[in-house]
Amino acid sequence: MNQPPPKKRKADENNNIKENRMRAVQAGLWHDDGNIILIAEDTPFKVHKSMLSKKSEIFRDMFSLPQPATLDESELMDGIPAVSMSDSWIDLRCILLAIYDGYQTFGTSVALSLPTISAFLRLGTKYGLTDFYESAVSRLNATFPSTLDLFMKKMDTALQECRVIDKLGTTIIMTSADAIVAINLARAHNISSILPAAFYTCSRLPPKILVEGVKDADGNRSVLSPEDLARCWAGQQTLDRLYAVAIQSLRFEIGGRLCESSDRCFDFKGYDTQEDLYKHMGCCFGSASHLDMDIGDDLCLGCVKARASAWTLFQKETWDSLLDIFDLKDSTHG
Repeated sequence: MNQPPPKKRKADENNNIKENRMRAVQAGLWHDDGNIILIAEDTPFKVHKSMLSKKSEIFRDMFSLPQPATLDESELMDGIPAVSMSDSWIDLRCILLAIYDGYQTFGTSVALSLPTISAFLRLGTKYGLTDFYESAVSRLNATFPSTLDLFMKKMDTALQECRVIDKLGTTIIMTSADAIVAINLARAHNISSILPAAFYTCSRLPPKILVEGVKDADGNRSVLSPEDLARCWAGQQTLDRLYAVAIQSLRFEIGGRLCESSDRCFDFKGYDTQEDLYKHMGCCFGSASHLDMDIGDDLCLGCVKARASAWTLFQKETWDSLLDIFDLKDSTHG
């Protein structure tokens, strides 16, 4: 894949570049023996061509472009070639750190920030850094699994209770509100396998967050596209209806064929236990244990098991319908 030559640095950018040099120094990306300076958004990084070329064929081709016998002052910094990149300085910093530090900083046992995942996807694609790209995809798939069993294992109790949570998963540092960012990344990089779980997570968000989106540490706001926001609203309403029907149907599991104490259970059947359950409206993948939190010993074990079995079946059918619920049929569910 051929990349256009990096654009030359303008002389009037020098002051900003010098001021921003400390960013590279603090990140450990200003190497005294470096032989190339990459400048992104007026932030310079002094690095080694060999390190980048070893990881990326794109960088190797870029550095092998013929150079004029002499470079003018605007193309030099610290006496070595300096080229301007079209990437954000944060993305470039993430990629350079990963190239230099490797698994010490970005190994599979280390939870990465969402901006790092985004950088791995964007620049992993642009510069042919396959390992970084695949690591980002793998982590997103681990956070938003494509199977119900894995999703249930990953779910935080707070998400079961429809609250925005501080940490979602163990491979990416993110909150449930960051599912908005995950959907946008999935759309941009065709990672459709995470969409059902990500849309479900978004559907549990408060309306204000869902509409206004989320900000990253640098103040950049991510919002859903109008089409995906509409999908979320419609899916949320559908899930609420399905949940309400499921909760009502659980009443019919009381005093059924598995009942071990019909007199006691039939007496209880007339008691309205639904109020607390409706507090969790639409949380279709919560643990079955919360269904009977107010029942105590009023139902026999047979009826409790029957309700749990019916709830499990409802969850499976709902999970299998998420593509339809969120109108994602055009996406390939990997």
